[in-house]
Amino acid sequence: MGVLNKLKMTIAAFLFPDLARAVAAHDALKTLAFARGETGGVVKRIDENRELLELLMRDCPKLLEQSAWVVGWIKANDSFFLEVADVVRQGRGREDGKGYSVRPWPELSKELF
Repeated sequence: MGVLNKLKMTIAAFLFPDLARAVAAHDALKTLAFARGETGGVVKRIDENRELLELLMRDCPKLLEQSAWVVGWIKANDSFFLEVADVVRQGRGREDGKGYSVRPWPELSKELF
């Protein structure tokens, strides 16, 4: 970044501190959500969340029948992660930039919802 751009950013931060904080927060969230190296970011979390539900449906259906709130809990996490992805990506899809996309939300039996 050139000296003139740094000066512009400093002036903008001085004149509009709330905007500067919002931009910094957005950049930090974007880094946390998408630039996590091998551990994956928000797209990976969405996919793993859905994979967990598939595992529970396949291997522990009685648990989900007895504790249907677990599905609601996983769905709430899924919704939150999707909103985070939309905020930092400004609605540009469900990929992490490396071509990794999430599996669809599992088909639930009527007893679970």
